Amino acid sequence: SENFEIYMKLSLEGIGALLGRESEYTSIQSIVPGGPADQDGRLQAGDRLLAVGQGMDGKLVDVIGWRVDDVVDLIRGPKDTIVRLEVLPEDAGKLMLPGSRIRWEVHYYAIGEKIEDDVVELGIWFYPKDYKPQNRTILRMFNAAPGSELDIAPGQVAMTQNFYVLPAPARLENFQPHMHMRGKAMSMEAIYPDGRREMLSMVSNFQWRWHVNYIYADDAAPLLPKGTTLVFTAWHDNTPQNPNNPDPEQWVGWGDRTVDEMAHAWVDVTYLEEADYQRMVDTRKQKAKVAESMIH
Repeated sequence: SENFEIYMKLSLEGIGALLGRESEYTSIQSIVPGGPADQDGRLQAGDRLLAVGQGMDGKLVDVIGWRVDDVVDLIRGPKDTIVRLEVLPEDAGKLMLPGSRIRWEVHYYAIGEKIEDDVVELGIWFYPKDYKPQNRTILRMFNAAPGSELDIAPGQVAMTQNFYVLPAPARLENFQPHMHMRGKAMSMEAIYPDGRREMLSMVSNFQWRWHVNYIYADDAAPLLPKGTTLVFTAWHDNTPQNPNNPDPEQWVGWGDRTVDEMAHAWVDVTYLEEADYQRMVDTRKQKAKVAESMIH
């Protein structure tokens, strides 16, 4: 999914887009020429709305299954305010091969009381039969610990690092670090084929109780050429200064228990054809030029 921040003008359409219903989604039927969405350029006909938030800090409200008129009411706001939309692009999807299985892995930890009516749900929306999306998004687990080997000594802060080379041009959709109680920080860096380095994401105050998924805005999602090296670095704090540390005198290695550790990141990778990658890069550069000219 993608996040959009679009300046709105009060009008019948709100963001300058005609909305309709598609299964459980409110979808973009068309973009009104000259409206806020048309001027912004990121929202496209066929995109489906997942959530809506008012202002830069307003909570994103899940709108799947809502009536279209209720979604419109939530989107509308005073002139020149910002509405944030979480969007599922029309032409991207994840491939489920014949015979695929869905595996649940739900993480819990004891809090000293019984939780009633705990429910975990999964919803899957299929494309029409024989329809093939242009782009395929693959959820990758990038392990910062080579071979899942962690060696965190008692009373120490440990750093682990691993490297991956992209086999094709790609757009990264999100960054979700995964560690346990001693997790301190994690970063994702790109080393481009020409040797340039860029820090893509850095979580410097990891909170193990909330495994936050950081979804890139459309104009910030990293566009990376073939041959780019992704560098994942993780830090674990096994000292007494870590208030979450259950026992700083224990050696800690890789494991499923909360008192064990992990060090990987979940990243949705959309692999691109070279022509599509170049088109996206050129479009982004052109938008940056237009934005710069408006500032000056």
